[in-house]
Amino acid sequence: MKRKENRGLLFLLKKVLDEKEDYRVRLYILMWIASICATLALVIGALVFLFKVFGLFSYIS
Repeated sequence: MKRKENRGLLFLLKKVLDEKEDYRVRLYILMWIASICATLALVIGALVFLFKVFGLFSYIS
């Protein structure tokens, strides 16, 4: 019987919190999650900035 392959954020969190896992794997997963969060923060910040800039220009014209 084949084992079901686990994927997803919950599986990654279990793998990070597993004490038997190698520290390099845990650091790699944490860096991957942190880079995704940083990218999302940059995109959201850029969108907010653009909406504020174009909002100011709409009052002038």
